[in-house]
Amino acid sequence: MDSGTDELDVVASQMSGSPSLAETVFPRATRNAARAWFLAFAGIALTPTLMRRIATDLETKRASTKVAAVDEQARAKLRNRFKRLLAGIMPPENNGLPLRTRVRPARSIRYDGAGEAGRFPSYKVGHLVSFESSLERQLIETLDAVDEVEWYVEQPVRIPFEFRGESCVYVPDFLVHMVDGAVLLVEVKSVFATALLQNMAKFSAALDYCRERGWGFLVTDPARGSNLLRLARLADDVFEQDLISLLGHGPLTFFEYKRRFPDAASSALTAAIVRHGLELEQPFLLSFPTGAPCQFSIRAAKQMAACERDIRDEA
Repeated sequence: MDSGTDELDVVASQMSGSPSLAETVFPRATRNAARAWFLAFAGIALTPTLMRRIATDLETKRASTKVAAVDEQARAKLRNRFKRLLAGIMPPENNGLPLRTRVRPARSIRYDGAGEAGRFPSYKVGHLVSFESSLERQLIETLDAVDEVEWYVEQPVRIPFEFRGESCVYVPDFLVHMVDGAVLLVEVKSVFATALLQNMAKFSAALDYCRERGWGFLVTDPARGSNLLRLARLADDVFEQDLISLLGHGPLTFFEYKRRFPDAASSALTAAIVRHGLELEQPFLLSFPTGAPCQFSIRAAKQMAACERDIRDEA
C-alpha cells in the first residue's frame, strides 16, 4: 500500500464486502465525502500499526487467492521442478525425530525495496516469506505449489562452524517439512558458488547438523534442478585430466586458468572441484587440498558417481 488512505480503503472494502463501508452506510454521499467520513472514523477507532497489520493481512489473502488459482499446467511444471530438486538430496543416515512444532526464522532478512530481496505471499504457510535473491523466490514458488511439502520456513537455524581457524555461523536458506514427516535443510546456490571453499566448509557443518537429527540436506539452483545431478551430466573427463596435470605444477590464479582453458564452462570446473576434492578460494585461487577433503566434497563426489551410473544405465 502506498499511503494510509489506500490502506483504509482496503480495510473499508473488506469490512463491508462493497466498494466502501462509508458508501454503504451513506449511499447518497459522494465518494470523497464517504472517504472523509471513514478517515475520521478510522482515526479514532484504529491505530496506524493496526491499520498496517490489517492491510498486510488483506494483501496476503488477496495474493494467496491468485496463487491458489494457478492453472494446472503451471502446477505441473513446478511439480517437475520439485522432482529434479529431490534428485540431489543427500539423504539422512538414520531416521529422524519428528518436529513437534513449526520452526521460526533464526535470522531476519532486511528488506528495503532494493536489490532482489523481497517477500512472497505464501498460500501454504499463510504469511509473507522473506527471500534474498530471485533463486530463493523460485524455490519458494515451487515449495508453495507441491503437495509433498507440508510447510517450510526461511533462515531456520544457526549452525556454528570453523573456517581458517575462525569461529563462524552458517544459516541455511530454508527448512522444509514434508507431508511424510521428513525434514530437509536447503541451501540455494548457483552451481559455481557451490564449489567455493568457504561454502564447502558451511555445507560440511550442515551435514553434521543434519546427521545428528536424521535430516536430509540439499544444495540447489532451483532454476536448473539438482546441482549434483547437473554436475554429473556436465562433467568433462578430458578437461579434468588436463586441469589435474596443470595443478601438479602449483596453484592457478584466474588469469592462468583462463589462459589455459579459455572456453571451459564453469559447470565443468565445479564438477572437477567436487570430484577431486580441489580447493577454490576467493579471489580465484585453485589448488589441490591442503588437508583432508571436506565431508561435503566426499559425500558430493559419491553422489555424483551414483548419478553418473544412473545416466549410463538410462543410455
